[in-house]
Amino acid sequence: MANKNRIFWGIVLILLAAAMVLKAFIPVSWNLADICYLVFALVVALYGLVNRSILVTFTGLGLVAGASNRWLDLIPLGDGSLFLVGVFLGLGCHLLFAKRPVYEWSAKQTRYTSNQAVTDFDVIMSSSNHYLHQNDNNVNADVVMGNLNLYVDENASKPITLNLDVIMGNVTVYVPASWQVATQTANIMGATKIPVEMTDYAAQPDLIIKGDAVLGSIIVKQV
Repeated sequence: MANKNRIFWGIVLILLAAAMVLKAFIPVSWNLADICYLVFALVVALYGLVNRSILVTFTGLGLVAGASNRWLDLIPLGDGSLFLVGVFLGLGCHLLFAKRPVYEWSAKQTRYTSNQAVTDFDVIMSSSNHYLHQNDNNVNADVVMGNLNLYVDENASKPITLNLDVIMGNVTVYVPASWQVATQTANIMGATKIPVEMTDYAAQPDLIIKGDAVLGSIIVKQV
């Protein structure tokens, strides 16, 4: 994750520098806030493209449209409306066309792969509670402007893999205190929080969390 953070912030700074140089050649009035907004929007869109995430890509494009429209003034909509256009287009295309891959977790010399049944659900502008039992080894969830609570049964089969796409939403995972949790998430203006005592990477993880948190959060709590 440290290497990913270096790459992310490296791209942000390079785009910011390029935007500040281009400002001198474009006959429009830009301020630093507009430049930073456009750079952030481009980073979100590029991140979605690189990771083949339809939802994140369209969300980023909505942000790009809003940022560009500040000085192009081509579309009679505000920043928030254009952002929602991107979210809704991305969500619609995601539900129609996205195919979820088989995810693997690799750490040091060990790789864990689960080929059990896959559980999928979406939480869109709402709240939901789900209980993970013995057969819920692979769980895929999209949370868009909503809240999701996941409760993991202590007797559930291990390891459990959660693949979460969180955009302007929150996911809280309630996990037995004796479990070990591993994460492989990307946070863009978001956060992933796990109790320190549950992150022993030398041990085989009982719960593996993957995915993205864009303007949202993924929180693990002990029970």
